[in-house]
Amino acid sequence: DDIWKLWQSIDAFHSSNERFNFRKRLLPLMKYAATFLLVCTMGAAIGLYLSRNDSFHPFQFSDYAAGFQEMNDAILHVFDGQTIVLERDQSLVEVNQTGEIVVNQDKVYNSDTDGIMKRNSLNVLSVPFGRKTQVELADGTKVWLNGGSRIAFPSAFNGKVREVFLEGEAYFEVARIQIQPFLVHANEVRVKVLGTSFTVTAFANDEKIETVLLEGRVSLS
Repeated sequence: DDIWKLWQSIDAFHSSNERFNFRKRLLPLMKYAATFLLVCTMGAAIGLYLSRNDSFHPFQFSDYAAGFQEMNDAILHVFDGQTIVLERDQSLVEVNQTGEIVVNQDKVYNSDTDGIMKRNSLNVLSVPFGRKTQVELADGTKVWLNGGSRIAFPSAFNGKVREVFLEGEAYFEVARIQIQPFLVHANEVRVKVLGTSFTVTAFANDEKIETVLLEGRVSLS
């Protein structure tokens, strides 16, 4: 009996010691796990914040002429209230680094410098069916707009990203600026690039949005 009681005492001590050693080994792992979860949570929060703050407020083409497809000429709505009629079948709209808008290389429209600095100061170009228009943006990016399409673009890219809004079809040759990505918003799809060539097709009545990559890389979200 004495030997049996002694054995039970040794066994109880051994089991207790094993549980203590297990908790002792587990504690550093729990600290590492807690640190990892904290870093992941902070990273996710920062990513969400950046994704919500790297874009303009939602832009609505419905604020502009709805029946532009039936028009005879392309129309450029300058953000300061001017309306410019583009009478050529294939017009060229250029925005230089000072914010001036040049139409077909012979007309210069000066924009309000203070207005350029506003994030939501966008120009809207509407091209009816049967017409095509080329746009050279302030950063050097070239855009060929197909008939029945509209694009909204700023006179200067002053934020962390370069953004335009598209309805219809356009071909882009994006000027490469590593620290300032280029974003194309087409309905519910966003195309993000640094410098590449691609087309985007996003007509209002289509059930799908299509991107065709010619050169470089793009990401879709």
